[in-house]
Amino acid sequence: MERRRIIYFIIIITCLIYAVADSFIAVRQSYDKYLSGEYFFRQKARTVDTHGENWWATAEAQNMDFSDPKNVLLTSDNMSVYAVGPHDGVCTVCYGETVIEDFPIKNLKFENDEEEFFYGSKIYTYEEYVDIVSNMDESQLKSLRVSDKGMANFMEIRKLMFILAGVDAALALILLFLYRAELDGAFNIVMLLGAIYSIFFEVVTFFAFGMGA
Repeated sequence: MERRRIIYFIIIITCLIYAVADSFIAVRQSYDKYLSGEYFFRQKARTVDTHGENWWATAEAQNMDFSDPKNVLLTSDNMSVYAVGPHDGVCTVCYGETVIEDFPIKNLKFENDEEEFFYGSKIYTYEEYVDIVSNMDESQLKSLRVSDKGMANFMEIRKLMFILAGVDAALALILLFLYRAELDGAFNIVMLLGAIYSIFFEVVTFFAFGMGA
């Protein structure tokens, strides 16, 4: 029976180590995908109306289709949008849930150093990236601010790691009590259940997030 206890103990500790390793690996993988361009942020900007004062009286203005969101933004000041993919003087703009292609960059104004990130001349450091993603709420992660909600998968994996650590800590206290009470039968059953739970936990985590240390 002592041999079984050792096996159960090894399983529980190994799964906990895997959970901790998965947590760190998930963060690194998310950042690596950001560096490769698979994950990216759309940078916040505000629209700038470049038309002159008398433009609204021109034939062009009278014939413009304002049911088109692109035209609305081109003739509006200070509208909040997200921009990405600069090329040939244009980019892709996200306004609410609407994605607008080939929007003139000259009609955008970036705040602080957002423009540097927009053009790719500056990237977030590992710490900056993790801090930004970690502080996003569910609505932000579902918004067009991020390219993929999967950027924050490491947050869920980290939560699961803490859950497993908490369960293992509670398990250790229960086993200590049973050992002192010399309840060998119950001790073995609890260890077996702990080992099964740990394996189940790792399997679920692996298939849910495609992780594995």
